[in-house]
Amino acid sequence: MFKIDNNIPMPVVSVKSHNIYETADKLEEGQSFLATGILLNSSTYAICKLIKKTGKKFTKRSEKDGVRIWRIE
Repeated sequence: MFKIDNNIPMPVVSVKSHNIYETADKLEEGQSFLATGILLNSSTYAICKLIKKTGKKFTKRSEKDGVRIWRIE
C-alpha cells in the first residue's frame, strides 16, 4: 500500500502542447530539447500528433527538470 500525503501542491504546467509541437518540428535528427515544467505523459499527445503529421520519429525520457525529447529519424 502507498502512503497518502496531504497538502502537497500540484506542479505547475507552464508548457503547452503546441509549444512542444513547434519546437520538436524544428529538430533535426540527433537533436533534442528539454521541455521544463511538464510531466512525461503531458508531452505524449504533442509527440504523437507530430509523428502522424510529419512521419518523423521521436523519443522522450523523463529528467529531473522536465522531459527531454529527441528526434531519432
